[in-house]
Amino acid sequence: MELPLAVVSDCQQRAVIRFLSLEGRSVSEIHEEMLPVYGEKTWSIERISQWLRDYEEGRETVHHDDDEVELRSGRPSASTEKEPVEAVRKIVLADRKVSIDNIVAKLSHRIGLTAVTAVLKDKLGYFNICGKWVEAKLIDQHKKQRLDAARRFTEMFTNESESIFDRIVTGGETWIDFPLPDNSAKKSKLEHTKGKIMVTVFWDSKGVLLVDFLPRGEIITGEKYRVLLKNLRTVLRRKRRGTRREKIFIHDSVGPHSEPGTKSLVRTFDWDDFCIQPCSPDLNPSDFYIFPALEAHLQDQQFSKDEAIRKEANRWLQEKDSQWYNVGLQELTARLRKCIEVQGDYVEKQKD
Repeated sequence: MELPLAVVSDCQQRAVIRFLSLEGRSVSEIHEEMLPVYGEKTWSIERISQWLRDYEEGRETVHHDDDEVELRSGRPSASTEKEPVEAVRKIVLADRKVSIDNIVAKLSHRIGLTAVTAVLKDKLGYFNICGKWVEAKLIDQHKKQRLDAARRFTEMFTNESESIFDRIVTGGETWIDFPLPDNSAKKSKLEHTKGKIMVTVFWDSKGVLLVDFLPRGEIITGEKYRVLLKNLRTVLRRKRRGTRREKIFIHDSVGPHSEPGTKSLVRTFDWDDFCIQPCSPDLNPSDFYIFPALEAHLQDQQFSKDEAIRKEANRWLQEKDSQWYNVGLQELTARLRKCIEVQGDYVEKQKD
């Protein structure tokens, strides 16, 4: 087996992405095919999507052309102009739930709220739905993926009616920002009054199934995610005895969720792998239902230790009854129907 390339240029990856796209490959398929060749240098699914969006909107070259454009237009050479744009992009790709205040803090206040907002909306073309920054304009390929998923679910619902909710298992992960006690008046409010921890939640129509918190500084990886999926199957067998084993596993296709090893594992479970297109929080039940409610509950409380936030989040999720969780899946049905009505576009309005 050949090792990944040691030296990789962006223009090489752009050319490959364009070629595979013209062959009709989806974004996740392109990412999967590039991984063995480019290894850890492979562009993320989000970055591949952004490049395809630029290409569909008329970009013709796979090479950088920013400096050439600036020289022709008489604008100053813009390393200083481009720097905050790329910095903001990296922050958002690392955490799509990051607030504008926190972006300003992460940039050490080099640019203010108004400038960051302009970068997000005007330069990067992002807007906020379900508390996440997503591309304001979906490319045609993503609209088609969303539309296909919506039609597929609607067909299953027509055949199974309400009984389909007994088969659905869904989940996802999110960063939880929570207030911390202010121990020093000299410290910047934006930088020092927030804690941050990543939580993964799996649930179904009857309630929460599995809650997992990562230690500070860690992020979910493919290996960790697959361990969680194995634990989830064990929990299902224990908590949902007597229910059908042929589950419909609804999740998004971002990061570790779409890795070949993850897909292969889900197939061994005999689950129907119902994958939502990347960056579609408006169609992901955890993003539009569970996480906003959990964060609203936690935002007015202060926690001195990570263990306290873990206990409170777990308690809140466990105390919600089956009717509450079932409402989330009912809302998914309504959203997927609306997705069909709008031909795959977003089903939520932009939030500032």
